[in-house]
Amino acid sequence: MDLSNYGQFSFGKSVLVIPDAHARPGEPASSFDRFMSIGNAVRDLRPDYVVCLGDLGDFYSLRRPAGEARHFDGDAALRDVAAFRAALRAITGPTRSANKRHRQNRHPERGHEPTWIFCEGNHEERWRRWGETKLLGHDHIQKIVEEDGWNWVPFLEVAWISNVGFSHYVMTGAKRQPAGLPTMLKKHRSMVCGHEHIWDMRRETIYDAGFLTAIKAGCCKDEEHTDTNAGEWSGLTLLTDVQPSGSFAVQQIPYLHLLEKWGEMDRAKELRVLRQRVREDLFTAKGAWG
Repeated sequence: MDLSNYGQFSFGKSVLVIPDAHARPGEPASSFDRFMSIGNAVRDLRPDYVVCLGDLGDFYSLRRPAGEARHFDGDAALRDVAAFRAALRAITGPTRSANKRHRQNRHPERGHEPTWIFCEGNHEERWRRWGETKLLGHDHIQKIVEEDGWNWVPFLEVAWISNVGFSHYVMTGAKRQPAGLPTMLKKHRSMVCGHEHIWDMRRETIYDAGFLTAIKAGCCKDEEHTDTNAGEWSGLTLLTDVQPSGSFAVQQIPYLHLLEKWGEMDRAKELRVLRQRVREDLFTAKGAWG
């Protein structure tokens, strides 16, 4: 699916990448604040494209381990859907509110609406596996996403923005496992994927045409659910100066930085207080040294 035609592509375009965030029902406000932080970041950074790599919702109620028969819990499934919808709206909400305010103030030119792209993840794809979900439609999650103004990309299909591909992951081998970075580059185009919750990057130089890049973009989970011992990295990835060759610059936005700068709840406020204390300590130390 080539999404470059959603606006003339030129040098300097930017893409904000949202990796696996796993929204869950009943999350405390300090945890759910990551979605509001993402929304505020989109509003302030004003990227040309926002790409969610999938698994925005956890959909734990629809987990069915191999060999285990589980009773379908419709109420739990609907709570998972509600958490997913709330996360989606928290991401788009600040931009839409800012645009509405600009229109009301008769300055519509100040508004900014990125192209929203949603790559279906394996957790969203769970909805299609249960026969019971047919009551609402196996495309129910897709409809929620599209009604909110996102472009839906089916599971494991690739959304191409110029020569940069985005997908939940790239399959390899008979077992259909996620490909490694070298395999991702065999497509001779840059690729950005999620799923594995690690952040890693590999680059290959193209003679006289810049370079190709393969990125595994980590996750965007709260501190409690990010397993750093397993190599998980939480945050956003911003691609800037995206060029038609597939070259781009990369900026990581770690989870705590995201929360500190754009968060609204108690944990974000704590981080800002800690940052201010560090600044004061550095100022005091500098004065002590003359």
